[in-house]
Amino acid sequence: MAEVALVLSLFIPYYTDANLRSDDPESVNLFFFLTGFSDPDNAIIALAFLLLILAIVGSICTLPILTGERVSTKAGNTVVTFVTLLLLGTAGAWLLIAMTILGENERSMEPAAPLLAVGALLAAMITFLPAYRSIWAR
Repeated sequence: MAEVALVLSLFIPYYTDANLRSDDPESVNLFFFLTGFSDPDNAIIALAFLLLILAIVGSICTLPILTGERVSTKAGNTVVTFVTLLLLGTAGAWLLIAMTILGENERSMEPAAPLLAVGALLAAMITFLPAYRSIWAR
């Protein structure tokens, strides 16, 4: 379930911007923020969202490691690192998206931010609470 929520959060829009001069509102997903590398003022934000994308993909790839009976220390540390980065990135994304939506009335929230939060919290529960790990492994 955590992996599904994380995969969906990569592609579903985070917010819709209706403040454009055209009649078509623009939906913004996670990959839209990577266009900030072309603008020096937004390069830090673009780098942060690139790291969030890498944390999401890394968490999706490493969470199945925890289903095994014996998990090595290095594998466990890798999962913990990715999930910690995912939690930090999720908090940062929520802050940035909340500032964006609250700053302008023409923007409305889409379902990707709650999906990202749910996926990150489920991944954290699986990683840090062994009781949930056995439920998830079934």
